[in-house]
Amino acid sequence: MAAPGCGRGSIPPFSCDSRPPIPRFDPYALIFDPTASGLGREAFVLTEHGFEVEVVASLVTAQQWLTMQEGRAGVVLLPAALGGDDFVAVVDALGPMIEGGTRAMVLVGEVLGRSEARQLSDQGFPWLVRSPFTPEELHLGVAAALGASTWADARKVPRVPVSLRIDVARPGGIVPARVCDVSAGGMFLELTDPPPLGTPLMVEMTLGARTMMLRAIVTHQSRRATPGREAGVGVTFDQLDDGDERAIGDYVAARLGSVRL
Repeated sequence: MAAPGCGRGSIPPFSCDSRPPIPRFDPYALIFDPTASGLGREAFVLTEHGFEVEVVASLVTAQQWLTMQEGRAGVVLLPAALGGDDFVAVVDALGPMIEGGTRAMVLVGEVLGRSEARQLSDQGFPWLVRSPFTPEELHLGVAAALGASTWADARKVPRVPVSLRIDVARPGGIVPARVCDVSAGGMFLELTDPPPLGTPLMVEMTLGARTMMLRAIVTHQSRRATPGREAGVGVTFDQLDDGDERAIGDYVAARLGSVRL
């Protein structure tokens, strides 16, 4: 695998135009549970994946907490058992306080039937983690919602958590890295000595039966390690061919199938 560069060697040149930075949101998850369903206790597993978790039982406390976070909260978890007027009041109050609105809200539990699920989906609720669920399924639902709230305008496809060991070609050589999440538009790479914004990369990655050589541009840098994730970079894919874009999109869609309403 040759080292990347803008127009050098046998690798076709990268697009070196300037790109807007990916929005930066800390992975704060607010768990609103006035029903004593146990959701708050179960959701603390998210701390193992780098999320800051806050559990509240009153709407006033939830609003105060979101105000103190000053827009850093990315996801709100609600028990699916919360229904009727209470549900409407919570959504009306908290939805405008988070970047993704209802896209960034995850229902946890069971809905009554297909018609109720359709109604919730029509109202803009895409995510449901069905009971009983594993810690991995809860993480997937929350990560999907966080991806929808921070990336959806740019990529139209949310990111999903993965753990793939890969090789990355960067100016200066080839280094090992780990893919922590991926979408049809980009991914987060955990690697030592994260390169600066705008750095072109070449990534060799296999999803399913397809091995891809992907061009990418560093659009976000994180030098702070968190539980479950080391320092690294967020990258945006550059000049994806149709086959690679379809393969990544199919992979993401398949992973999200279990948590979509």
